[in-house]
Amino acid sequence: MPCFEFTHCLCVPLVRYPAAYDLKPNAKAHVRILIAEDNILNQKVVTKLLRTFGFDSTVVTNNGKEARDKYVEEAEAGRPFDLVLMDLQMPVMDGFMATQSILEYVAIKESEGRVGMYPPRIVALTADVLSSVIEECRSCGMFGFIGKPIRREKLAVIIGEVAVWVTEVGFGLRKPRTRAVRYARVG
Repeated sequence: MPCFEFTHCLCVPLVRYPAAYDLKPNAKAHVRILIAEDNILNQKVVTKLLRTFGFDSTVVTNNGKEARDKYVEEAEAGRPFDLVLMDLQMPVMDGFMATQSILEYVAIKESEGRVGMYPPRIVALTADVLSSVIEECRSCGMFGFIGKPIRREKLAVIIGEVAVWVTEVGFGLRKPRTRAVRYARVG
């Protein structure tokens, strides 16, 4: 006797997003990436991985408060980040609080009618891969999760999804508020 049964079948078309290294240079040029990571070695690893994918326009911060402040500064200047790679355990302000603060800021600006404001894709970077941590990432509004050590392929897939989303928003093919959440066990 089987230990489970399927009671419903949901057929969903599979959309394959290109990985970061499959993207054309013009798609890469439009993606702005913020790295929030307090460990210098991890900063270098992530930055190097992004460069191998062809993304040079990244900004690195050392804690959650710096990440939130940098996001606000750039958004106020009309250059919001599209992707935030957020470490969860940082000094001053952790990744969960920084994520909530960034998303609250964006929600306020959207409610004020600010043009060009949309929630960034915030992806957790952490060595803590417990299901409770992944659920906390989801509940605070994060787009996805990548476990450490960071696997090149997992990062490439998520960045590819974000780049396609940014390109579609830029060309008016998708509404900025549309958010697909990526929580297949990435890590």
